[in-house]
Amino acid sequence: MLKLGIGNGSLLKPVAFLLRQIGINIDTKTRASWQTASHDLIESVLLSRPQHILEYLTRGLLDCALIGKDVLVEFGGYGLRLCGLEGEMVALNNFTILQPFPVSKSSFTKCARVVLFTAEMSNMRTLDDLRLRHKTKKVAFSILSEYPNLSNWFLENQKIANCLDGPPHPRLVVSTGSTEGPVGDEIYDYGVGIIDTGETLDINNVRTLATIMESPLVLIAKTRYSTVNGFELKISNEVLHLKLLVMQALAAHTGKEVAVFDPTAN
Repeated sequence: MLKLGIGNGSLLKPVAFLLRQIGINIDTKTRASWQTASHDLIESVLLSRPQHILEYLTRGLLDCALIGKDVLVEFGGYGLRLCGLEGEMVALNNFTILQPFPVSKSSFTKCARVVLFTAEMSNMRTLDDLRLRHKTKKVAFSILSEYPNLSNWFLENQKIANCLDGPPHPRLVVSTGSTEGPVGDEIYDYGVGIIDTGETLDINNVRTLATIMESPLVLIAKTRYSTVNGFELKISNEVLHLKLLVMQALAAHTGKEVAVFDPTAN
């Protein structure tokens, strides 16, 4: 039987709905971290902040988890290539995506996006404008970001900021939410946050410059390594069964088949 982790953030409600369709009932209002599940497949469920779920997985206290990919990338380093101590690009893949689902807070067919945005009145219209400002005019700028690690990766990947040298680095300010307001008021030049419908951007008079990543709901497990054989992926039959059940529940609800994801292609 599995120990399943679920993030208690914006995706909790749609995740609980999908699990309910396959007979896994969870109490989303409890203040207890752990709860039992009356299901042959699930021994217990952990509800916690999504970034904490990753630590439980790392320590082997969970078999798998359902969280947003944005959390996996920002706090788990999934897929990021950042500067190492000697300037080399280092890939960080401590977790394996077993299956993505196009699920967000308000939709079962469309995932959320992490975006770079600026004030509607800003003369920055494209990423090229931003590169020109930073590279040619050598002007530093400020970014209010809910995703500092992802923001640094994006700036380096887009050659807006350099790992080792170049123009002044942007002033990156960590945001805990409500990022659109200060950017719309031009207290900060840019913002990085996650959007679902985009309504909050419109209300606060900001517009998207670029999509940094799409953030589907993902079923994940810890990546297993062997010093002799290199990468080795082991997926239990129970986890594969859970993956199939959630795929079937989503397909039944939306009327759209979910494409099977090959974890070995990560």
